[in-house]
Amino acid sequence: MLYIAHDIVTITGPIFSPGFIEIEKERIVNLGSLNDLSAEKKRKAIDVSHLSIFPGFINAHSHLELTALGPVIPQCETNHPSFFTDWIRKLLLKKNSLSLEKIHQGIKKGIENLKKQGVVAIGDHISFNIDWAPVLHSGFKGKLFPEIIGVIPEIAKDILDRSLKKKKEHEKNSSKISIHPSPHSVHAVHPDVLDKIFRQNPPLSCHIAESESEFLYFSESGGSLVDLINEKNQPIKHHALSALDYLSKNKLDISRLTLVHGNYLTKTDHDLIKKNKLSLIHCPGSHRFFGHRPFPLFEYLQEGKIIALGTDSLASNTELNFLGELKLAQKTHPRVSLVSLITMATLHGAYALHLENQLGSLEINKSASLVGYRALSKDPFENPFLALQADLVLIDGQKI
Repeated sequence: MLYIAHDIVTITGPIFSPGFIEIEKERIVNLGSLNDLSAEKKRKAIDVSHLSIFPGFINAHSHLELTALGPVIPQCETNHPSFFTDWIRKLLLKKNSLSLEKIHQGIKKGIENLKKQGVVAIGDHISFNIDWAPVLHSGFKGKLFPEIIGVIPEIAKDILDRSLKKKKEHEKNSSKISIHPSPHSVHAVHPDVLDKIFRQNPPLSCHIAESESEFLYFSESGGSLVDLINEKNQPIKHHALSALDYLSKNKLDISRLTLVHGNYLTKTDHDLIKKNKLSLIHCPGSHRFFGHRPFPLFEYLQEGKIIALGTDSLASNTELNFLGELKLAQKTHPRVSLVSLITMATLHGAYALHLENQLGSLEINKSASLVGYRALSKDPFENPFLALQADLVLIDGQKI
């Protein structure tokens, strides 16, 4: 299969305008300038010369199971530490009122929306006790992170054991998505079980420094998050300056850990991120929803941090729209270039999911997972920001 496009944006190499990309089975076998293509091949090619082609976008953090909920409380106008824990309580109440059928319908709707926007891979967090099949057989590439949660050790251990058993059962079937049970957050898992999760040494995804209430939990052993945990009659067991500091002090291997949010990082956190070359996932819509302090995206990128993009969930966002996240990031961070934002949506997303050998750039032998947007601007990097949805989406060479 051979495509001729207005632009081929490789991310890691040159832009070919106009260009071609040749695909065999699931892989890219050739790409380059249209001038280098023979007349015979040009005649046989599929003409998408009205499109700018990019590597497929990667939604590095989502909670598709929460799509059916919608925002559980109105968006926060002014940041207050207790807002986050109030949201957690209402989220749990509303989620428990939904039928499994409603949750599964929401997952499927979320998948359809993301594909239309040009997403080819996801990093999805999911509960252990719902059906994982809709996500695993969505056609997406990526990672599924069953969330381990429980400050009571017996509960956390049971969820981990059941998740590992379920993982083994699902791995008998073919899927483009691999399964990696992960802690929801450091403070939400009993230390003994947290240790067991990290000892397995898989790629992990974990909410880190998400809220001010989490910051106060670690820095002052106080705040609304402590009150929430005390409702379970469990004393604080994570004594450290931050979640990352706790993991490091307890000699848990964080080298394959991806950090979700990172809205309230400490100096120690920054040092550990740099030392371990950790990826960070920013969710602009969710960040705005909770009224967090400004996210220093421009500065982080200048420092060389790997920052990917995620939608988070509809429970803490106004829409499940990856293109919307890109546009919001552009609006909120005008100093960040379009090139950097598209790199976050592609190559950085691949690094965050440990899929950089397959995804994130258009290169020979990489997956033929790509997206095309109408070429309305002379600057191809501007075209996704002008689009409402993708005009072409391929995952492993298959048109979606």
